[in-house]
Amino acid sequence: MINSITAIRMQLFSLCNRHEVEVSPDGKQNDTAENQSPNELSMSQPTSVRMYTETEAFLEGVHRQMSVILTDHLLSVLSTVLNRLARYDEGTILSSILTLAKSDNEDGKNYIHYIEANLQILCHNLIDDVYLLSIFERWYVGQLRQVDDWLAHRQESVLTAYQIKYLSAIVRKVFQDFELQGVATHVLDNVAYKNVCHRLQVEETTLSVSSSLSSRQTSRAPSQSNTPDTRRKWMKVIEGGISSIAQGTGLRPRQS
Repeated sequence: MINSITAIRMQLFSLCNRHEVEVSPDGKQNDTAENQSPNELSMSQPTSVRMYTETEAFLEGVHRQMSVILTDHLLSVLSTVLNRLARYDEGTILSSILTLAKSDNEDGKNYIHYIEANLQILCHNLIDDVYLLSIFERWYVGQLRQVDDWLAHRQESVLTAYQIKYLSAIVRKVFQDFELQGVATHVLDNVAYKNVCHRLQVEETTLSVSSSLSSRQTSRAPSQSNTPDTRRKWMKVIEGGISSIAQGTGLRPRQS
């Protein structure tokens, strides 16, 4: 359907271009128009021009709406993924059970495979490169905004190790894949992306520090350094330090 609309717009542009060639700059028809039929002559009338303009505007609107529907459908998968990831929130009984059951980043790998497969499908099936790039940009920005909103709802909470690993893998892969597809740098390094990278870097550093302190104190006394409250305090301190260092720069995920 998308390719059909693209083909119609291309044919419409071809007709308009041919019409412009047949009409001289002063608005009069060339000598070739003398032998044209009444139907052909009607193509040079203002009504025809308006028809072309209105048809092009209509087709462009259809194209845009189809792009929105497609990207919304693609983004709905990430929404489901983030809802499942919320089950691992710190301090819940379900989080402890799921963390023990999940020894690797299985869900993260599945979503990464989903991104790769759909990028390949879109590249192979859409013929309009400009339209394809606009879909990629909308999809990329939408994913980062969803992750940023998800993290914002947990601003006062600390992420579990599984959540950090999961989101880091997704954000890193999304950035790399869409960069390879030609998405512009200013689109890749948007505000949501910088917010997500900053938050994940703070969470990773906090987890590393609290885990290190916990392992050192294990042999001496029961450790309290890896509890949610302690990690939250460490996160405040580390976040302030990283903010001062990274001010004015865009943080990027580690390259694999």
